[in-house]
Amino acid sequence: MSALVRLIYSTCAVILLMMLVLVNGPAVESWLYPVTSNVDVYKVEPVGNGKIKIWLTFEKNRTCTFVDIGFYEVDKEHGGLRRVPFKLLEDDGEEPISRPEGTQSAGPWLVGVSGEGALKRLAATTRHKCHPLWDTVTKFYP
Repeated sequence: MSALVRLIYSTCAVILLMMLVLVNGPAVESWLYPVTSNVDVYKVEPVGNGKIKIWLTFEKNRTCTFVDIGFYEVDKEHGGLRRVPFKLLEDDGEEPISRPEGTQSAGPWLVGVSGEGALKRLAATTRHKCHPLWDTVTKFYP
C-alpha cells in the first residue's frame, strides 16, 4: 500500500472515530458517569395554584458546573413530557452556584405540578458543564 493510501485510510478512520465520539459521547457519558444520583424527595407541601414545594437530598458525584435543571410532567395517557415551571426558593436571587461533590440537601423548590400522585407524574433532568465538548445531561428524578 502506498503512503498516500495509508494516509487517506488513517484520516478517514480518525474522522469516523471523532464523529462516533461526538454523536454518542453525551449519551454514554450520562449513562456511565452521571453528575447526580440517589435523589430522595423527603418532604412535599402543596401550596395551591397548581404548585408544590419539595425538599430533597441527592448525591453529587462529579465536580461539574451547574447549568440548568428542568422539571417535566409525564403525560401517561397521551405520552410525552410537558415542561413545568420551577423556582429555587432557597436562592437569594443570584445565579445558582455549583455544589461540591457529596451528599446534598436542597429545598424548598417550587414545582408547577399538583394533585394526587404529583411526584409520580414528575421527571427532572440536570445539565452541567463538565468539559468543553458538550453539556452533560443527567436524569435527576425519578
